[in-house]
Amino acid sequence: MRLADLQERVREQLVTLDDLVLEDQEGFEVRPVLNWGGFVNRSFTVTAGCFAYHVKLASDSHGLRGLERWWALRDALSAGHRAPAMLAWIDVPGTPFSGAEVYG
Repeated sequence: MRLADLQERVREQLVTLDDLVLEDQEGFEVRPVLNWGGFVNRSFTVTAGCFAYHVKLASDSHGLRGLERWWALRDALSAGHRAPAMLAWIDVPGTPFSGAEVYG
């Protein structure tokens, strides 16, 4: 799948999430970013007014297991270890990509 197509599908999916604070649904931006932690995942920066989010997606079983483990431990990690708060789990329709939305 082309990155531009995935970027648009991520944008469409984010509009449906209640946990994402959007001041203006037409004005928010989704930009791909280089994922220095591994090139198999896809990462995006999402800006919405004064809010900034990060979306990290994986499509392979190893990457998904890691993100699912982070999702399962999100409360303990953000409370006790100052990890960023994970707000929502995202399954991107029509793609093998799933992952997490993180408040930046």
